[in-house]
Amino acid sequence: MSKSGRYLLVPAAFFCVLNFSLAQTLPAAVTTGAHFGLLLLLFFFLRTVDLERVLPLVVAAVAVILFAYGILQKTLLFPRYLEWIRAGTDEFSRAIAIRVQSGRVFAIFTLPTLYAIVCAVLVLYILHFLVHSRGTSRWGWALLLLAGTANLFLTQSFGGAIYLAAGILAYLFFSGILTPRVLAPTLMGLFLFLFAITGLRFSEARRLDPARLRLTNWQQAVRLIAQNPWFGIGLGNYATEVSTVTQQNEARSIYAHNALLQEIAETGLVLNLFLLVLAWRYRRRIRPRFPRLHAHHLAVLMMLIIYNLIDIGIYFFSAGFLLVLALSQIYRRRTSSAMTWLIPALPLAVILVLVSLSRDALQDGRILLARGNPAGAGNRFAAALKWNPWNPAAHLAQAQVHLIEHRLEKAANAIAQALEIQPGAPYGHFLLSRVRLEQERFQDALYHAEWATLRRPAHAPYSRWARSLQSLLHHETAAETD
Repeated sequence: MSKSGRYLLVPAAFFCVLNFSLAQTLPAAVTTGAHFGLLLLLFFFLRTVDLERVLPLVVAAVAVILFAYGILQKTLLFPRYLEWIRAGTDEFSRAIAIRVQSGRVFAIFTLPTLYAIVCAVLVLYILHFLVHSRGTSRWGWALLLLAGTANLFLTQSFGGAIYLAAGILAYLFFSGILTPRVLAPTLMGLFLFLFAITGLRFSEARRLDPARLRLTNWQQAVRLIAQNPWFGIGLGNYATEVSTVTQQNEARSIYAHNALLQEIAETGLVLNLFLLVLAWRYRRRIRPRFPRLHAHHLAVLMMLIIYNLIDIGIYFFSAGFLLVLALSQIYRRRTSSAMTWLIPALPLAVILVLVSLSRDALQDGRILLARGNPAGAGNRFAAALKWNPWNPAAHLAQAQVHLIEHRLEKAANAIAQALEIQPGAPYGHFLLSRVRLEQERFQDALYHAEWATLRRPAHAPYSRWARSLQSLLHHETAAETD
């Protein structure tokens, strides 16, 4: 490491310690820190590797799997899912039915919008390999391009159309192909693609629902920044704090749908001004060289910049990995110290795998609970806590099972553990209020009900619950004085 790099470690360490000390939920800060730390280490590792030889094979293999599964999901799996859940009356079945009936393909990902950016990146790389291929291989790349475009269309993502348009135009520009003769048909094709998606979701497009949702989420992020402008609310704590600034009738999301705004809300303006000064100081070093040689990676970088500005961005690992991959090849450095970066990445990867396994078990338990199987749900919640004992949502879910089965003391203990990990969890206070009411501890019940309302003021069920307890306590007090 250079001397200037060693000097930068001191303020970087100071900012990290300060930010962690401000986090209300420390496990969330650790998990998000591991997420971004792993991406950073992967960047330093991958920049030592020339991926150009293996990238075509990797892109082709991933594209075949994802695109085939996406088409299979639309044509075969979605109709079967609807048949299976048609008789379901629980909340989970209704939610899945609504999602499947929309017809929006998401393949192996959790959201169509996330699959859209992955599709767009794959389509861009496939276009690059198609342009530079010769002979019969061009037919293979052409078929993959057609399948990828079809998958992107099936996501019905407005953002996906924007990423594709920006990426293709950027690629044609950086590669020197963009001429007035090429520009006109390219724009026509891209606009046709966008209009076709708009037609599929015309009712939403007419009401400008996607734009309204983004504006609402951005406003919430700005409010959080205004409350804690200098040092932020703590890395990874956006999801736990955004409810405090969400107003009534606003769309609620645990993400800002703008990675930059969310990152500023979590880390503060001081750190970001420091990073901005560094970027200006080293602006000549970070200016990409040989843009024509790296045209495909620069185009992918353009896609991902837009994705980070209008969606969740690198807070999703798949999008973060794509960003790291593109940057590592743009700023490649020949060195023999690759393992120096890979070895410390392994424990961070283990942390994230355990967190993911815990999250999956928690989701399984919630599905079982929604379907009226509290015993099975309790087993899955216990498994979630086995993988990650610092998962507050799993503690609260386990407390919910205890409350259903009227094990009040166990429910209170589970909630206490959750609130020790995440002190401001509004649902935790609400659930503990219900437990205290069952135990006839009315003052405690009201106290935690008011805490839930304070932490999430725009949530009508919490405020109604607090008002009902206030009324109950008033009647109890009046009866005692009579």
